[in-house]
Amino acid sequence: MITALQCKMARACLEWSIRELAEKVEVNPNTIIRFEDGGDPKSSIRDRIEKVLTKQGFVFDADGFTATAPVHLKPVFKPQNYKRAA
Repeated sequence: MITALQCKMARACLEWSIRELAEKVEVNPNTIIRFEDGGDPKSSIRDRIEKVLTKQGFVFDADGFTATAPVHLKPVFKPQNYKRAA
């Protein structure tokens, strides 16, 4: 079952707004906001969110932290080199 963190990661990777995801899931944007903020939606809504994102090629691990993106998507950020404080 998809977690709020996995939902946020997948949505960011797709570069979808909350409104865009809500339209695809056919829910009010506030439902997505509450879910991503840690709320617990009905399991049917959570299943619909997962189904929409899975159709885009995402695979969600049961650990609740890992979302594997489809290979055709580019990462939304680039790793940066950080210097250690002296």
